[in-house]
Amino acid sequence: MKVLKFGGTSVGTVENFSKVVEIILSKFKKDQIVVVISAVGGITDKLISAVEFASLKNPKYLEVIEEIEQIHYKFLKELVLNGKTNHTEEQITSLLKSIEEKLQGIYLIQETTTRQTDAIISIGEELSKTLMVAALNARGVKAPNFEAAEFIKTNSHYGNAEVNFGITNKLIREKFRKVDRYTIPVTNGFTGSDAYGYFTTLGRSGSDYTATIIAGALNADSVEIWTDVDGILSADPRIVNEAKIIKEINYNDAAELAFLGAKVIFPKAMEPVKTKRIPIYVLNTFNTEFEGTVINEKLGKFTSEIISITSLNNLSMVSLGDITEEINYAVLTKVINKLNKHSLPIISLNHSLANRAISILTYSKRISEFIEELREELKPELEHHDVKKFSIVNNISLVTIIGNKTDNQPETFKKISDTVERLCINSLSYLNGTEGKNYSFLMDKTDTKDVILALHETFFGNSLTVNVA
Repeated sequence: MKVLKFGGTSVGTVENFSKVVEIILSKFKKDQIVVVISAVGGITDKLISAVEFASLKNPKYLEVIEEIEQIHYKFLKELVLNGKTNHTEEQITSLLKSIEEKLQGIYLIQETTTRQTDAIISIGEELSKTLMVAALNARGVKAPNFEAAEFIKTNSHYGNAEVNFGITNKLIREKFRKVDRYTIPVTNGFTGSDAYGYFTTLGRSGSDYTATIIAGALNADSVEIWTDVDGILSADPRIVNEAKIIKEINYNDAAELAFLGAKVIFPKAMEPVKTKRIPIYVLNTFNTEFEGTVINEKLGKFTSEIISITSLNNLSMVSLGDITEEINYAVLTKVINKLNKHSLPIISLNHSLANRAISILTYSKRISEFIEELREELKPELEHHDVKKFSIVNNISLVTIIGNKTDNQPETFKKISDTVERLCINSLSYLNGTEGKNYSFLMDKTDTKDVILALHETFFGNSLTVNVA
């Protein structure tokens, strides 16, 4: 069995959606498959904007719903050419009505919660799944509509829920137990449900995770992540036109690449398949003949000094200094609790008792509300000078060089430093990486592109691939 996942860009237009259907049917001739599908490209962002409009009592949210409706009816009309669309139209209408009702409630009270947001944005995948089932059925294929929330069970951390694998694996096996070789189950990515039955989401791009969760539970032969690039690359191709293909990479390095900014795969996607050694293939929907990248347990012996260059952008560094020793840990606890409340992940944490300082790197989104609440929380400490310094630096990026060899750290670091110095860029700070292999620099986000281009030229030159010995 193979689990195939298709991302938003892969199904972003009617033409692309039709191409995905062709890929599925081609794979189905050779193997038993399960299909995991993302929302049509751009729909999740539209749903998020609709939530924002409604919470501001802006009736423009109705225009967004109408736009989403037109997109999906257009897809349905062109994907199902036999005209038998009544049942699917009813399903789409019902889903859109559900969105409108939820947004109407937000509009009336001018307030939303992460739980409400999850319930709304998860419908994007529902709509896409409904289209895929209709398209496959119209081509004579039995394709049952499997609701992921029925078998992917999570905690109630809306927006970035954690999976309960004990319950989830059991439910997946029960759900898929009677699926035969001549059936293609289609399920929605990104979505789960908590113990109370409320919809949860696994984090943006979480459909990759859905695919590997199912693959791990069913002991699948492989997972295929179909996207709009040729595989995992040595840098973001939107920045470096000559970015190189990484033909093979192990689970740990792939997870680190993803966490540090490589958007081609979800950071947690490796977890469910790693121990079972189920390979993940990252493939291009628009270049189906290309072999892509395989992620597996092998420790690839790269001939280059580094594997890839990544970046995380739109970050903020929050710093507290001259903290009274007796309350150091109490202050740290308050900071972390506030970050969790605002769903702000900790990218890097530096807690120094010797220097009586705390610095935390996180995303800039929602940072204003976080800072405002943190200042209020620490008001007694600030007034009594138990915390003397409180600062924030916005608009910064973290550029990371994912290293390969640990035995030539000084030489690699010198190359990096020399390259950055030639650009006359002052990095804000240097962060230590995992196992001494990685090198990370904080810098103003306006310098990021130039730094990545220069570093890529330094380490990769004109080679076509990141070579494995």
